[in-house]
Amino acid sequence: MPPSTNTLVLKQPLWKRVALLIAAAIFVVGGVYIILAGNYLLGILCTGFFGACGILMLLKPSRVVLTADAEGIVPTFVLPKGSVTKIPWSMVDKIYIATARMGSNKQHYLAITLHDPEFLTRNSTAQQIGAAMNQMIGSKMVDDGGVAQIYIPAAALPGWSVGKIVEQLNELRPVPITSGLNNSGVATSAAV
Repeated sequence: MPPSTNTLVLKQPLWKRVALLIAAAIFVVGGVYIILAGNYLLGILCTGFFGACGILMLLKPSRVVLTADAEGIVPTFVLPKGSVTKIPWSMVDKIYIATARMGSNKQHYLAITLHDPEFLTRNSTAQQIGAAMNQMIGSKMVDDGGVAQIYIPAAALPGWSVGKIVEQLNELRPVPITSGLNNSGVATSAAV
């Protein structure tokens, strides 16, 4: 059977990106007010962290979060700028929804577990840093215990539900073929 020509490109909607940039700016202003109120450490942390987030959003012009086709996926959200590391479908173990709980708030993530957990950290130092930051997101906050190698927050995904994205990604995955001997000793092959 010829490979599928379907390609799924997930882009962060522009309105979400603008909203996140505005939120970062509001927190930077809030940090300045905290500094002026006399709480220097908290104010500097708030201003520095959200200022860095805003600058990173401005420096990363591409809104493509993930690209998938019949060969595999490119999770550009967790890769350094310019990297095109494609993860073949044979390397992907599971694609699912992970949930992080912070008090009464819940944040959903598109989670991807790889057969080889070191796959994304083998290449460049920048990819190792990106993978380490991605693991920090999932380490203790997410309900799966941080076992996935890739976490993409729902806020970075298009307006669809994360469940629909999981379904679409799983539809693109080729069905693996296993072969072996049946109880009669006859060679078989079957789709799993």
